[in-house]
Amino acid sequence: MEFMPVALAVGASLKKGQFVSYAMKIRLNDGADKVFYLGFDRVVELTRALAAKTQQLHTKGSFNTESSSQATLETENNYRKQDIQLTKDEVEDPDVNNVVHQLNAVLLDDSLLLNIIKHDKTEIDISVPDAAIEIFLGYMMNTLLTSGGEALVSKVIAEIEK
Repeated sequence: MEFMPVALAVGASLKKGQFVSYAMKIRLNDGADKVFYLGFDRVVELTRALAAKTQQLHTKGSFNTESSSQATLETENNYRKQDIQLTKDEVEDPDVNNVVHQLNAVLLDDSLLLNIIKHDKTEIDISVPDAAIEIFLGYMMNTLLTSGGEALVSKVIAEIEK
């Protein structure tokens, strides 16, 4: 079964000031909140998938680098209404069972399907609609800049360009 995100909260787990993992809490359309921790390799995979989807949207003429679409603005507004937050414990003491060990992405016509397999072997499919792609990518890049600076973002970009 595929789930759709209805809210997103992000953060970074740091150890001695160094980036350890990207924390992503997603409220799904069934009302459940799921937390995922992505190490550097999974961050690169997610960034690569989001960048590929952004390119697909750009090619179709539905992505503009100058301003967000009305659908994206409405989606972000709806996300904010959910008032979802990562707790201090979720950021500072990540649950190993929520570490993403495998991330597979499939570009679909109107969404990006993320197949996530966590450390505890649970698997979940999340269908990120086109209107949320910019949100997922923007939140992640902002978090990486805040937690690891330009060097971390540059390293991620270098990896996705390989």
